[in-house]
Amino acid sequence: MNRHNTLFQEVHGKVLRVVHAMLQDGHVTIDTERCKGCGLCVNACPSQSLRLSQMVNSRGYVHSEQRFANRCIGCASCALICPDACITVSRRGIIPHQAMQRDSLWSNKLA
Repeated sequence: MNRHNTLFQEVHGKVLRVVHAMLQDGHVTIDTERCKGCGLCVNACPSQSLRLSQMVNSRGYVHSEQRFANRCIGCASCALICPDACITVSRRGIIPHQAMQRDSLWSNKLA
């Protein structure tokens, strides 16, 4: 591993810690009936707070679920990458009473 990759990883880790401190209290709501269990949201989550459930929905698909609610930073990466738009992310304390969803993310005014 070269010096630049090591520096990038160190800076990336510090940035994630700062972002986590600033955006704590994120909450993910997943419409489990629309979720097809593709796992894109699980891979996109920087705080690793999502996982694929052991349960199946009424259509026979496994679905995503929030594994560690206290780890969510409210970044909305999961909602942005979800091809079925079945994830809503809310940020308590940063944007009170306002949900961040893929289709409406760009119209919201961030504080």
